[in-house]
Amino acid sequence: MTGSTLIILLASLWFIIFGLLITYNKKVREILVTGSRVTNKEAYVKFNGIFNIILGILGLVLGILDYFIKGYTLVFVVIFIVMMFSASLLQSLSAKKYK
Repeated sequence: MTGSTLIILLASLWFIIFGLLITYNKKVREILVTGSRVTNKEAYVKFNGIFNIILGILGLVLGILDYFIKGYTLVFVVIFIVMMFSASLLQSLSAKKYK
C-alpha cells in the first residue's frame, strides 16, 4: 500500500467518522451549532453530517481504486485534492441556506 493510498483512505475514514459524530452525538452537535448564526439547527447538522459521510464514501472509493490500479496514483491523488476543495466550496455555499 502506497502512502497516497493510505492518506486518501485515512482522510476518507475521518470524514465518515466525523459525519457520524455530527449526526448522532449530541455533544458534537452542540459544539457545531454553538456560536453560529444558524436558524434551522437540526437541518444544518443533518446536512453537514450527510455531506461528510458522502464525501468520505467517495474518498474510500478513490482510495480503493488507487490501491488496485497502480498506474494511476497521481490521477487519483489529483481527483481527491480537487474533490476536497470542491466539497469545501460546495458545502459553504449550500450551508448558506441554513443561516
